[in-house]
Amino acid sequence: MEINMTPSRLRVHDPGKKEDDMPEEPVTFPCEDFELEGILHLPDGKARGNMSVVVAHPHPMFGGSMENMVVRRICEAISSRGVRSLRFNFRGVGASGGFHNRGGGGVDDVLSAMGYMRGKRKKATVGLAGYSFGASMAVLAARKDKSVKRIACVALPLGLINLGPAEFPKGQELLLIAGNSDTVAPVSELRTFAEMSKGRARLEVLRGADHFFGGKMGVVAKLVADFLVGDV
Repeated sequence: MEINMTPSRLRVHDPGKKEDDMPEEPVTFPCEDFELEGILHLPDGKARGNMSVVVAHPHPMFGGSMENMVVRRICEAISSRGVRSLRFNFRGVGASGGFHNRGGGGVDDVLSAMGYMRGKRKKATVGLAGYSFGASMAVLAARKDKSVKRIACVALPLGLINLGPAEFPKGQELLLIAGNSDTVAPVSELRTFAEMSKGRARLEVLRGADHFFGGKMGVVAKLVADFLVGDV
């Protein structure tokens, strides 16, 4: 995995937290020889079957954490449809153990989060979503765990992390969400990636949005929830 990080191109900011009336529960789960922290979003009522979603945050070196508002809004949208979702801190972020080394270990963190959400349920289905760096980690994790059928990628930074060819196993689908003014995850690069995926990836472009989706977070969250879990 090659990572090319240029601070002048990528700075993740958090414009503040949104109060949510859906139940949230702080959790920890094992990863290698340490633990990661997360927030489990629970449906307000009966959960829908064995479905759950893991949502990965932007790069820690640029201020990314599970408190990022795009990540939070995605989890809120998913839990509002009766599906459990988990946002978590990558290793070395917040109270999560371990050390982040320019993104090294991020894929294993996502896989550990997926294992936690599956628990002992043999028929559990886990979907993946990620924002920026988190989207890259979600794609790479899905390549290791081919049971993942759907991956929602928000502002996937193809120029920062080498994901290799746009090849995905049969039955696996991607949603690519991008702002038309995003210079970190340019629409032109994502469109080429989608075209090379042989129909596995679909691109949604939001007019008037950049890498941070100011004023568009609700739209992003709805698109992700529609794709991963569908209507209530």
